[in-house]
Amino acid sequence: MDSLSGTPKTAMASEPRFPCEAFPEDAREARLLGIYQQRGGETYMQRVKLPQGRVTADQLRALARLVERFTPGYPLHVTTRQDAELHGVLPG
Repeated sequence: MDSLSGTPKTAMASEPRFPCEAFPEDAREARLLGIYQQRGGETYMQRVKLPQGRVTADQLRALARLVERFTPGYPLHVTTRQDAELHGVLPG
């Protein structure tokens, strides 16, 4: 079972697809999902809300797994606005 989505691992796609199955073509729609195009236009940043800035150790480990899988070579950014940001995300 995937700890973030609750999806059985056998049902998960073999190819990494993040953050959604169909990448939004409209920039406004992407922003509603927390997806922002980075400078240069080839990669994106995914913002993850941390309600009240609180995060458990298990949640941080899950975020670390997402970073390792979808944005290798980029660090996880924790912001002063109670968000986590994954930089260097490639569209699905």
